[in-house]
Amino acid sequence: MPLDAKRRLADVVIENEGGLEQLRDQVRQLAARLRRGARAWGLLTSPLMALALVLLPFWRWR
Repeated sequence: MPLDAKRRLADVVIENEGGLEQLRDQVRQLAARLRRGARAWGLLTSPLMALALVLLPFWRWR
């Protein structure tokens, strides 16, 4: 498969044309992005969030 076709299908592309430090920076940025996404998903799927969403319509706003 041509490289351009792979790029179009990829969710993430890490360039390996620079130095080692540049590659490390890209990997660190990707890891941070994945951690943020995992935290958000964990919060949205937590039992406490589910309970809050169920009880929200019954909450009396003052």
